[in-house]
Parts: sequence; C-alpha cells; structure tokens
Amino acid sequence: MAGSLTNYGESLSLNLMFRKTGTAPDALYLGLTTASFSETATLNDLSGIEILIGGLVVRRQVAFSAPAVGGDNRTAIKNTSDVAFGPWQVAAGSPVTHAFITDAASGTAGNIIAWMQLDEAKTPGAGDMLVFYANDLVFTLD
Repeated sequence: MAGSLTNYGESLSLNLMFRKTGTAPDALYLGLTTASFSETATLNDLSGIEILIGGLVVRRQVAFSAPAVGGDNRTAIKNTSDVAFGPWQVAAGSPVTHAFITDAASGTAGNIIAWMQLDEAKTPGAGDMLVFYANDLVFTLD
C-alpha cells in the first residue's frame, strides 16, 4: 500500500523530533474512506465520505512496533496486530479506496496524520470484513 504523511503529520513529526514541541497522540486510529487524499486533508474533508459499517462511521485503534532497520537499510514500523472492519450489514455502496491514520477515535475534531491508497479498491458485500493483518501497515524512512 502506498501512502504518505499529511502536512500535519510531517509537521508533528519534525516538531516532536527536532524541536521537542507538540504533543504525541495518546492513540492512533485507522479509518476507511472512498475518497482520494491530498497532503492537506482534514477530518472535515472526509465528513460524509468516510465508510459506514452498520450505519456507523467506524475507526479502529492501531498500534505500531518499535522501529527496526531492514535488509534494505530502511527503518520501518508496522502494525502489531490485525485491524478488522466489519462485518458489513449490507453491501457497501462504494468501493473502499483509501485508509487513513488519525488521532481521533470519532468525529472531526482531530487530525489526519497519514493516509494510504489500497493496492486495489474493495467493495465489501453483506457479511464481508476488511482486515489489515499484522505487519500490513508499514511506514518507512530512508
């Protein structure tokens, strides 16, 4: 899955690392959407296009591993456990094309930190689940 930090995520990272300013989020949440992203995307931009499951907008908490240097000499973090969405009560009306990481469990009063485009769009049917297995969500620095 290809993705990127948003402008907010980049600023947060740089401020925390180099300026020792800002506050790291207490928790991170993964959400799904039918929308494409820009670097300036906000949760308000997703209002109405975030994926509904059983009539509710659903975000799932996600945790990441400690950074590790791989054989390609890139440092990476990965999700430590499966993150499951569903099962859908009825078939999704539009395909899921993107996922995002935010500091808000729900609503629009938070920030999108990163986003990624799914390798292929998914249109879940009734009873289907969409699962990001442990180690599926990978962020690297070169």
